[in-house]
Amino acid sequence: MEQLHKRFNTGQVKELFFYYEKEELTRGEIQKTLNISKSHFFELIKEYRQNPKELGIEYKRAEVSKLSQETESLMREELNKEYSLINNPQI
Repeated sequence: MEQLHKRFNTGQVKELFFYYEKEELTRGEIQKTLNISKSHFFELIKEYRQNPKELGIEYKRAEVSKLSQETESLMREELNKEYSLINNPQI
């Protein structure tokens, strides 16, 4: 199943929820149209009801956390120590 944000734009989803609020469409019809689960429907409608203008269906990536410079330096030092031990012909 393709992602919702790839199949529909935010305006189209808002319009479906607008008609759902006016009771012109049922939950089942919207679920079938959007091809989403019942729980996903309720997550989206909750967000829509809280602030219809701010509803967004775009995929949100989590920020990638990076190591601090200090941690990275310590790791490099330890890796270099191991590398020198591995490549030491006397061992």
